[in-house]
Amino acid sequence: MSTPKSDGVCRRSIFRSSSTEEGDVTDVNADDDFESLFESLAVDDTPAFDCTSCLQLHQEVKKKDNIVEMMRCQLQMGDNWRVESIKDDDKKTLLYTGFSCYKDFEAFFKSLEYAASSRKYWSKRNTATSDCVSSRHRSLDPLNEFFLTMVRLRLGLEITYLAYRFGLSTFTIYNVFTTWISFLYCHLKEINWWLPRDTIRRIMPTSFKAAFPKVTFIIDATEVFTQQSSDRNYQAAFFSSYKHHHTVKALIAISPSGHVMFVSELYTGAISDREITKKSGFLDKLVPGDQVMADKGFTIADLLMDVGASLVLPPFLRTGSQLTEQQVLTCRKVASLRINVEQVIRRVKT
Repeated sequence: MSTPKSDGVCRRSIFRSSSTEEGDVTDVNADDDFESLFESLAVDDTPAFDCTSCLQLHQEVKKKDNIVEMMRCQLQMGDNWRVESIKDDDKKTLLYTGFSCYKDFEAFFKSLEYAASSRKYWSKRNTATSDCVSSRHRSLDPLNEFFLTMVRLRLGLEITYLAYRFGLSTFTIYNVFTTWISFLYCHLKEINWWLPRDTIRRIMPTSFKAAFPKVTFIIDATEVFTQQSSDRNYQAAFFSSYKHHHTVKALIAISPSGHVMFVSELYTGAISDREITKKSGFLDKLVPGDQVMADKGFTIADLLMDVGASLVLPPFLRTGSQLTEQQVLTCRKVASLRINVEQVIRRVKT
């Protein structure tokens, strides 16, 4: 575990899971329940609903449709998945990689191909091996390694399942995926993901336009479990009173249409929502007139006011009182619209 800085930020970019040994492939039954593999595939095309139950029902139906489509494509792809299986099928390309067509998938890879030719592979001892890719034979060519990475990012499939489908060991799958994640981060981190304000307004869902037309961003914090340190000072810094566990915490901001606009660095789990908003640099991205939607824990109205922005929160229930009818309706509207950021967080984590 990396030593936390004085400002509470945890600088380690990759938290490794339990180590795996070469050749320990676990066979996965092709008839296994695929339902657990599809937590959430997209939020951009989710229609507006006035109640949470209707939205959840829509998501369940959509998830079932994705499961059926996945199983149909699986029968066509055979036992060993390779990029050749999606070349002539744009629908399959979208399902497995998130790219709208194979032409876009290939164009994106070619933009990285030259840099990828000299990438270094991750190993257990070091973040990357000292040998370049050309120094040894690889089980997959670079295009298929990129395909494997996109499949895991898009669908959130388990390492053991991918090992079965690609006909490789779990160690090889983990090695390739970790290498490409680090490579993509290094080459894409400088891209400006912030949509222009006029674009945010133009593509804003009708549900937002009707209820909160000035909302520019929806923010939320998410936590990931981490190991407990033997140092008591670190234990206190990483312990989350909300999760009752040792965690690291990040702030995520999306547009009303579901585009990821901001992901902070990881901070120690004890940090509050207010402090992570101050230290993450999110406030520096705001301009006068922006409106931010958040949960009740984000007591940041004064911080937003300092940069000319405003805050949208669900109504608070004060001691000895109850919500008015209008406050109840507002609370329901905010809850039904904020669910988008929770879906995005699930996608980011998988």
